[in-house]
Amino acid sequence: MTMVYSLFLGPIAIALVIVQVILVSNYLALMDTRRDTDKLGALVLGNVFTTLNLNQFVVFTQTINIFQGDTNIRLWRRITSAEFLVDTLPNFLIDRSIEILDYIFIVACFFIPFFGITIVQLIFAGQNGFAYFQPYFKELRKMDEKELRKVYYQNYSKWYLYGVACAVIESLPFLSGYLQPSLFVGASLWSARELKEEVKLRTKKFGPIQPQEST
Repeated sequence: MTMVYSLFLGPIAIALVIVQVILVSNYLALMDTRRDTDKLGALVLGNVFTTLNLNQFVVFTQTINIFQGDTNIRLWRRITSAEFLVDTLPNFLIDRSIEILDYIFIVACFFIPFFGITIVQLIFAGQNGFAYFQPYFKELRKMDEKELRKVYYQNYSKWYLYGVACAVIESLPFLSGYLQPSLFVGASLWSARELKEEVKLRTKKFGPIQPQEST
């Protein structure tokens, strides 16, 4: 990278490379952190809803092993089913192909000084913003992948705007990792406000909503 920059920028190439490495390292660290934030997001969501006296709506299910019993038989039935071959497998291959292309594009942007990371953040702002709301839709609404995809595209402008706002915090080297939980808090507060509005509308139409009981 230093050699490439030095061809165009001369002596300042070394300083520019150092700054670029810091920005890229910060972005990669955030990408890796997002993979393990499901539990954090669910925990923040539960605490926020409890603080706002909405804990009666927070019913989290325990993880169930779908391969209980004879694993080989269940797995074979699953991968040979019509749903898997016609729907699940093609969607999986398409999603993985898109991810590979995304990674190639991101790596190419890493070589653009300063603006490379910004370009990546703006392009993927919708996905990044929606990631902070997924605990609400997954844990509370119990949505599957198809329903999540529908919600994502129906409210894309909302996720994009929130993703752009998150990009400002995520762009702060050394501080973004400490401030990332606050983004889950913001998403949880936003979700709580929408849930309150929905409860009010349903209460006017159908009467008080009975709280759910955990099983």
